[in-house]
Amino acid sequence: MKQEQDRIADQIGDIQHRIEAHHDEYASARANLDDSLGLLANIVSVYERADDANRRLCNQAFFHRIFIEEDGDVRVEYERPFGSLCDTEEQMNALNWSAEAKKKGEAQTGQRVETLVEGLNLSHLG
Repeated sequence: MKQEQDRIADQIGDIQHRIEAHHDEYASARANLDDSLGLLANIVSVYERADDANRRLCNQAFFHRIFIEEDGDVRVEYERPFGSLCDTEEQMNALNWSAEAKKKGEAQTGQRVETLVEGLNLSHLG
């Protein structure tokens, strides 16, 4: 009986350790997401106030490639995580998932200080 209790206690300890590790990963990912959304919410003012060197750093942070077509159209490939954050289809999927999860009581979301970035397209920065 004692051996079985020890085995169960060890398993519970392992499970607790894995939960804590996942919580740390989630907290880190959430902080990165919050930072990225905060930056996107203010990027126009950041870009407008930046000198040429800092604008170049912004471009390197946000864009993997920028294509300027012969007709003047601009197409971009974003760096991570901005591609997902700026994709309107992914935004709509996330909003739909969130609404459904809230209806079912499966999701808890904190209040955001900044407004969510909806429909932002960084290729229009100039």
